[in-house]
Amino acid sequence: MPLKGLRVGVLRHFWEEDGKATPDVAAAMARTAEALASLGAVVETARIAPVQDWYDVKIVIAESELFNVHRTDLLTRPRDFGQDFLARSLGALLFTGQDYVAAQRRRRQLLAEMRDVYRRFDLLLAPTAGGAAPRLDAHRTGQFWKAPNFTTPFNVTAGPALSLCIGFSDAGLPLAGQLVGRPFDDARVLAACAQLEPLVSERARRPDLSRPATPATVPTLPPPTHDLGAEELRRIEAIAAAAGFPLDDLTLGLLAEAAPYAWAMGRRLRRDFSYADEPSSIFVHKI
Repeated sequence: MPLKGLRVGVLRHFWEEDGKATPDVAAAMARTAEALASLGAVVETARIAPVQDWYDVKIVIAESELFNVHRTDLLTRPRDFGQDFLARSLGALLFTGQDYVAAQRRRRQLLAEMRDVYRRFDLLLAPTAGGAAPRLDAHRTGQFWKAPNFTTPFNVTAGPALSLCIGFSDAGLPLAGQLVGRPFDDARVLAACAQLEPLVSERARRPDLSRPATPATVPTLPPPTHDLGAEELRRIEAIAAAAGFPLDDLTLGLLAEAAPYAWAMGRRLRRDFSYADEPSSIFVHKI
């Protein structure tokens, strides 16, 4: 399946407008687009909805469903879960049923908007992340709520997306980009990446392992931080009590850290939908 003649849309707004990306990611994306063109693809700038729109939809739906799946264990033995899992899943307590349905309706809109994109382009190119892999001790669970990521839009579309190495940072860490296809067009994505990878990935490059290894330890996550007032904390306590969720210092802190961002997601999803914007779980068969 040759790339010659395929139309590839580069989602430049992901890293130029919607999210932060390091200069080496931007440079690697430019090299990747040039490599696709050298293989005969027609490469143009493309645009879909802002990354935050997709993130709002995905997080409200996915975390609500995740909490429901683990509800019994979360209510009866929450501290058996790790802090990172709790930080993500407990935020679902802060969403309302209205938020969930609005997210499903917004998803319907986003999928409809993608039809024109799929008609115009055979593949889409985007960064996988805004930089190289960070150190493990730099990880903060609250970051999950604070900033969207570049892979989420294609979780929502349910289209195939393949991440591959597109170069290395100045520190020698790999950088990643993703090629995205239409739903069920996995074969085209795989074939395109097979041709692209030898041009951009530097697969022969290996890390320097000549230095003695030092014992690795898993860092402890720092406690959550927040600046909520007493009234907002009482609101969280009331929500948890209504759900039957037992709060302690850690879980209250995690909910308080997530709350401003979870509530903002709900507010952004409250828009004037038309009657035609049905939830994405509704299927209509037209005869």
